[in-house]
Amino acid sequence: MRSADRLESVLLAVLSLMGLLGVLVALTMGSDAYARNKVVVENQPPRHAVIAKVVGTPKQDNDTSFVVWSERDGRQITAAVGRERQDRVGGTRKIWLAPDGEVVDRPATTADAMLHAFATGGRAVIVTALGWWLLTWLVRAITDRYRAQRWEAEWCRFDIDSHH
Repeated sequence: MRSADRLESVLLAVLSLMGLLGVLVALTMGSDAYARNKVVVENQPPRHAVIAKVVGTPKQDNDTSFVVWSERDGRQITAAVGRERQDRVGGTRKIWLAPDGEVVDRPATTADAMLHAFATGGRAVIVTALGWWLLTWLVRAITDRYRAQRWEAEWCRFDIDSHH
């Protein structure tokens, strides 16, 4: 076995082990992302949903819609909220309120935590796979080129017809 073949085998084995390590790191990253987001889900402040009527949609360069809803005591409350694609004047949408009546984001859910964990781990797996593929390709390209040069040198040494 040529030295280039041995070097290539060792480097590919090391790259494969590094790829497996990268997958383990990706799993750990996903698990950590889930744990962080789960803490957020469990410790978020209370909020409740109300159905509000859209009374104004944004102009061209504005990202807010105006909505109105009734409080339990019958008061009408109007607020500017982030625009959603389906906002139409006269339509309804769900908004979330803090105990003090302030409009807040929808509550995070366990499904959100899981989705974020899968996305984090998935990105890490993709980066690991692409890195492994690129480095494997590079090792093979370099060793193939070296082997081709060695073959050429050996064929030239034994080429009897070229000396005539």
